[in-house]
Order: sequence, then structure tokens, then C-alpha cells
Amino acid sequence: MSVKFQKIGNRSLVGIGVVAAVGLSIELGPWAVFGLFGLVAAVGLYEVCALFERGGHAVKPWAVYGMGYALYAGCGMIWLEVMEAYVSVMAAMAGLSGVAVGWVQVRRQGWTRPDAASALSAAGLLWSLWAAVYVALPLALLVWLRRADLMWPLFLTVWANDVFAYLAGSSFKAEKRHKLAPHISPNKSWEGAVGGFCAALAAGWLWALGNGLPAAGMLAFAAVVSVVSVLGDLLESYYKRKAGLKDSGTLLGGHGGVLDRFDSVLLASPAAVLLLILSGI
Repeated sequence: MSVKFQKIGNRSLVGIGVVAAVGLSIELGPWAVFGLFGLVAAVGLYEVCALFERGGHAVKPWAVYGMGYALYAGCGMIWLEVMEAYVSVMAAMAGLSGVAVGWVQVRRQGWTRPDAASALSAAGLLWSLWAAVYVALPLALLVWLRRADLMWPLFLTVWANDVFAYLAGSSFKAEKRHKLAPHISPNKSWEGAVGGFCAALAAGWLWALGNGLPAAGMLAFAAVVSVVSVLGDLLESYYKRKAGLKDSGTLLGGHGGVLDRFDSVLLASPAAVLLLILSGI
């Protein structure tokens, strides 16, 4: 087997594994979603620290982990409708454990900047807070979406958008593509974006048809998720370009890091929740 086909096979296996893990968590219920994406958040916080540090932003891993763990645990528990006292305890314990993990990592392994364990500056605090919110809050919102039975349409829309954007873009010769954001992600094209958008609408319409839901509502949901998922992809690409990295990590082999697999969801899930709140659902 050639190296090229071996890489394609490995990428396919990893992709199938990711889809299976997400699908199984959805089927098992909100607690399974909370557990799976808690692991994703933990790795994602590590990756975003590396991206921001290498991009020149003075984040502190111990602060990012502490705030991120507390945010994920606190919000997730609230949306799981756990007792308020238990939520406070869990959020505090998660935050302290995050601080400890980040501090140990800096002391044992070091970081890209020598002042990674020093006190927070105002800029460092803001960037550390944004790193925590950027990763932890959207993933915690998936618990809310699972309770609303909207995780499947969210992921099906995102996956349809990603797959068909690639297929549609690849169907045009490179010199005939119209670049979507050449300075951020040179391979993305308007042709691919249109193809992904149409596929996302089709996924939303099929979900509505198969589940007896109003087609107009699901089409609006799919349209918003499709557009925002592209922005999420571009945002992570921007951070990677500033950091001089091709992938956010290596955990998923040819698929890169967890942020590379869930970058679209990091903006799509808050947008979906906001849309549903505004629509009164």
C-alpha cells in the first residue's frame, strides 16, 4: 500500500472514530455528552494555550486551565440541572484542579515563554479569559443542545458543510477557484463555501422531514450554523497562521488536534443557542 493511500486510510479511520464517539455520546444522553466533551475541552485548552503563546499572546496555562475547567464544569452542571450547591463545589474543584494542572505543566515541561508561570498582566488576563471562553463555553453548550435534542442537527449540518465544501472546492481547478480568505486559509474558496452551504441546507431539510419538524425553522437553523461554522474554521486558521502552525495538535494523527476537528463547533454552538433563544424556543 502506498504512503498516500495509507494516510487516507488512517484519516478515514480517525474520522469514523470521531463521528462514532460523538454519535454514541448523543445517543447515551446529556451526561455522556458532558463526559466526552469534558475530555475534548481539556485537550482543547492545552492546544489553545500553545496557539496563543506561539502567536505572541501572553496567556498563562494555569489561568486558562483554571478558568476553562471551572467554566465547563459549572455551565455543564447547570444545564444538567444539578443542585446549585453541587454546581458551586464542582466548579470550584474543577477550577483548582485546572490551576494545578497548568502550574505543574509549566514547572515540569516549561512553555514557549519564560514568564508562563508569572503573575497575570491585564493583557494576559484578557487573553487567558478569552482562551478559556473560546474553548470551554461552546463545548459546555453542547449539553444544553443535547437536552434540547438539537445536537444531531448541529453536527450533521457542520459535517455536511465541511465535507461538501471540500468536495465542491476540489471539483474546480486551483486557478479557477475564487479564494474565500487567502491571507488566512489559502485553500478555502467561495465555490467550496457555496457547496457546503447548500449541503448544510439539505441536511437541515432532511432532518426536519425525517423528524416531523417545521422545514422553515430547520432551514434557518442550518443556514446560521453553516455560515458561522465557516467563520469558526477561519478563526482557528487565523490563530494557527499567527502561531506558524499547520495543525493545532497531533492527537488525531492526520486530522491534527481536537481544535482542528471541532473548530467549527466552537462558534456554531453559541450561534445555535442564541438563535433558539431569540426564536423563543
